[in-house]
Amino acid sequence: MKKRNNLIRKSQLQNSALFCGAGISKGSGLPLADDLKRYILEKLFSDAAAVQQIMGTDLPFELFLETILEDHDTYLRLLNLFEQGEPNATHCFVAKLVKLGLVKNVYTTNFDLLLETAFSRQGLVEGEHYVRFYNKEHFEMLDHKTITEALGDKAGLFKIHGSADEPDSVTTLLTLVASKILSVSRSQVIEDAFSRGSHDRTIVVGYSCSDVFDITLMIERITGNISKPVLFIEHIDYADANAWPRAEPVQVKELKNPFKHFLGDRIYCNTDFLIKNTWKNLEGTVGEYCQVEPCFDWQPFVDNWFEDFTQNKARTAFVAGKLFACTSCFDEAIQYFFTALENTEESDNLMRFKCCVALGGAYKQQGHPREAIYHYERALQIASEPETVPKIRKSDCYVGLADCYELIGENTTALELFANASESAHQLKDFNDFQVMARACGGVGRILCGQGYYEEAIPFHKNALDLAQNLGDISWEALCYVHLGTICRFSNEPAEAIELYTKALRLAELSSDKAIEAGCYANLALVNLVSKQWLKAERCAEKALSIAISTGDQTVEPLSYSTLANISLSRCDFIRAANTFHRALMLAQAVDYAIVCLGSYMGLFQAYSYLGAFELALECSQQAAKYAQRVGNKKAEASCYGCMGIFFERLKKKDEATKSFLKQKGCLEEASESHPSVEQIQRIRALIPTKTQR
Repeated sequence: MKKRNNLIRKSQLQNSALFCGAGISKGSGLPLADDLKRYILEKLFSDAAAVQQIMGTDLPFELFLETILEDHDTYLRLLNLFEQGEPNATHCFVAKLVKLGLVKNVYTTNFDLLLETAFSRQGLVEGEHYVRFYNKEHFEMLDHKTITEALGDKAGLFKIHGSADEPDSVTTLLTLVASKILSVSRSQVIEDAFSRGSHDRTIVVGYSCSDVFDITLMIERITGNISKPVLFIEHIDYADANAWPRAEPVQVKELKNPFKHFLGDRIYCNTDFLIKNTWKNLEGTVGEYCQVEPCFDWQPFVDNWFEDFTQNKARTAFVAGKLFACTSCFDEAIQYFFTALENTEESDNLMRFKCCVALGGAYKQQGHPREAIYHYERALQIASEPETVPKIRKSDCYVGLADCYELIGENTTALELFANASESAHQLKDFNDFQVMARACGGVGRILCGQGYYEEAIPFHKNALDLAQNLGDISWEALCYVHLGTICRFSNEPAEAIELYTKALRLAELSSDKAIEAGCYANLALVNLVSKQWLKAERCAEKALSIAISTGDQTVEPLSYSTLANISLSRCDFIRAANTFHRALMLAQAVDYAIVCLGSYMGLFQAYSYLGAFELALECSQQAAKYAQRVGNKKAEASCYGCMGIFFERLKKKDEATKSFLKQKGCLEEASESHPSVEQIQRIRALIPTKTQR
């Protein structure tokens, strides 16, 4: 790391773009994201451990806001915080640079109005001297060509996360981030800032790179050969204005660094001193330096907002539950959702509905499908009551229920519910409905794959992937790669499977989706097992198990033990394999996870066969056949009956052997026919579009 001057040279500013984060507004009395999060959490939870539990996760500020702002009035009141304060020296300096034409475009994640105020005080008039972009309509019309056309000879102020003076613009962004959706229109603005714009370099100030579901993902997707050089100002608190900043290549920093493929420098310094020294160095050009002291204290404002917010006990508990659910702490989330439900008035159907859906989702994520089904069905019952408000979305319940019925192997019911979800969503055609359609499409593909119809499953998964990519839903995109990788694994294409699982893992890590991350490791273990890479397989299975245990995911946990058992089976350690399969089976049966029960019984059949325990092997093959029949996998069922026939022959039970072989033949004939629910499947396929607009 090298020393450098404590200022930005005029030559570096000339024809540069500025990218500003929340750090530039701290000097105006507005809170930084983590400061506001912690302050609200400390008021919401009396338990310091609960506060630290949530603060210790990568919960983005935008997702935090979307989670706590349960109704429009509380939302507007808290958003009003970002209309307070006075521009500080950094805002004023940026305004002067824009007025002089040294900097043309300013990109910011802030939805406060301090840059606009500073621009106005420099005589810059919106529409005459600069153009402001901040809402969905503005961004959707922009690509590089239209940005140039829209600006002409004017400067541009791009408020990527919306603007506090138009609350709906912020609401749209919060919804996208909460759903882990990457907006294509905002992606184009990020590409302009860091890749396609006409400026020479991008100077980043006051940006923490903490919005891991949003802008940092967009930046990471910009490849190095088309990226702009970056000068990243990394703030460090120190009191000596004459201290020498230190610099290093922008790629070097390990954590929270989306610029690992960019050229440029990272300057570690006190940003206030850097701006002051740069301004003073350019006083002949920009005018005399002006220090502005903060005159606004944000904490009393938040105190007043929180006092009103907590008047509704049901809402307060519901928000607490949502925060824990967002951070995969489902035990705590469930407790708070029940508290919210208990404190909800009988006439408040909307809150009752939301509590039941939230409980269904939390139990489903934990791997308790039966409990989830109870709460989803209770939510649908509330939605059907005559006095229920029309805003309630049944499609979310249908798809949640379908997922649960699929998990327990009741696939005919699951397909019917996926059809209901698709039809309900198709009638509305709003943004969330496209997510429902993607989930339904992927769910049908999963069912077909689990029943051995691999070729028939592929179009559904590719359709779901198209929807996920067009929506920018990176979690669902990751899941689609997992599903396609599984088909490759079953089709004896291990290299392709590993590539798809690795893609999925990368997206799961970026979106902090622990359930998908654990599933990726479990599937990587299975494909490495097929390739006889036993050490890799074991490491991946143990990683999956570790994540599952830490998050309480009771679907991936039995799958991980089943995978470890298969590894022992491949190594001819049959006693260990049998013991581990029994553990997987015990966990899977506790949550009624049919596919893992099927796999565990089939694994036990093999282990007992090798150990010569033929009676036990026969018993396991009989149980496996029942689960195969339950999930509708005729090929697996045929295999079970074939094995039974062989063992009945060994046990000199000729009649039973004959019956088993006849059943095997019947299952194989059924497997060669079209899917029994082909009309229902085609109905779902016809409802789901391949493309949508973000």
